[in-house]
Amino acid sequence: MSRKQGSLIISIIFLLCSAGAAYPQHQAPEDQIKLGQKFFEAEEKCRGLLRNKQWKEAEVTCKAAVQLADRFADYRELEKMGAYENVGNSLAGQRRYEEAINYFSRAIEVGKPRVDDTNAEVGCLYGSIAIAYHALRNLDKAREFYRKAVKTYQAAYSIIDPEAEHGVEMRQGYLKMLKSILEYHLLAAEQAGALAEVGEIKRQIANLTK
Repeated sequence: MSRKQGSLIISIIFLLCSAGAAYPQHQAPEDQIKLGQKFFEAEEKCRGLLRNKQWKEAEVTCKAAVQLADRFADYRELEKMGAYENVGNSLAGQRRYEEAINYFSRAIEVGKPRVDDTNAEVGCLYGSIAIAYHALRNLDKAREFYRKAVKTYQAAYSIIDPEAEHGVEMRQGYLKMLKSILEYHLLAAEQAGALAEVGEIKRQIANLTK
């Protein structure tokens, strides 16, 4: 995968996906409210820097948001998950892929009480890990996580009711992301010389348009 391709897919994943320490139990609930205000201020700044591809500046701010998120109570797992993912994106933007993989993996771990392999958020993180391994030219690991990402997006797509509010838009978004992941999986399989896998991925891509 070229640097240009890697940078492009990282940007795509960030845009589409954007659709620790235990919290001391003796502190009063209002402390969580104040903490949340500080966190969301840091997160907003972090995401703005990521959108502008100011990767180094984003790393500093996003890591500050992680430190705040780690102090959240247990029911705030999704905020923690997003905070770790943001740091991973900032590192991937700097081509520090091994470090990015650690943060993406941590994001999956902290989110487990709330989301699993039927949620698009997890599929996005699997895709980010796959792309990071692909950029490192670890094709075996890249293909492993591309498969996980595809399976998770397929599961997420299947449980969305198109009659529900925003259901159609969500399904379209999942299909768009699934197609991107499959195309990069295809590239990794071709580079690895995995001919049977190449054929299967091509069939999957063709089925998306039916």
